[in-house]
Amino acid sequence: MFMMDNLPATVPMISVVEKGDIKTMNSQKERIMGVCSVVQYRAVDGDVEPGEGGSVPNYWARQYFGRYEKRETSLPPLNSVEIIKHPKYGKVVLGKDSGRNEILQYIPNVGYVGKDRIDYRVLVDGIPVKLIYFVNVTKKNLDQDEYSITEFCKDNTWKISLANPASKVQ
Repeated sequence: MFMMDNLPATVPMISVVEKGDIKTMNSQKERIMGVCSVVQYRAVDGDVEPGEGGSVPNYWARQYFGRYEKRETSLPPLNSVEIIKHPKYGKVVLGKDSGRNEILQYIPNVGYVGKDRIDYRVLVDGIPVKLIYFVNVTKKNLDQDEYSITEFCKDNTWKISLANPASKVQ
C-alpha cells in the first residue's frame, strides 16, 4: 500500500481491490492504543526508585484485544516489545518493580517537567499492537499527593486505531 500525499485535492483516487484482498488488509490493520503514564520529576541523578516510571507494554498490548476485540490472548514476554520511537526528554531502561518483575522504566532527564512520548510495538500471538505512551513528568509527589489520571490524560488507556481490525467484509 502506498500514499500519494503530494497530489492536488482535485485528482480523484481510484482503487481496485479484490474482495479477498480486503479481508487480508483488514486483518492486518494496525492496532493502536494510547496509554497515559505519570512520572515523578527528578531533581538530581540517581534518585529513581525501583519501578518508578515503570511500564508494562506487553500487558497493555494484551489488554487491547480484550477491550476492543472482545477476545483473550496470551501475555507476550517482555522481549516481544520493540521501542519504535524513543522519548525526547528521558530514556527507557530495563528495570524491576517492587515485586522484582521486569519492566521497562522511563527515566526523565534531570530537571525536566512536561510531556514526553514513547511508541512501542508489541507482538501478541503474532499480531502487532502499537502503544503510544503519553508520559507526563510532574513535580507532584505521586506517593503522597492525591491526583487523578484525568489531570494528565483523558483516561488511562484509549483506542486510537479507527477501524475494527477483526471486522470481516462479506
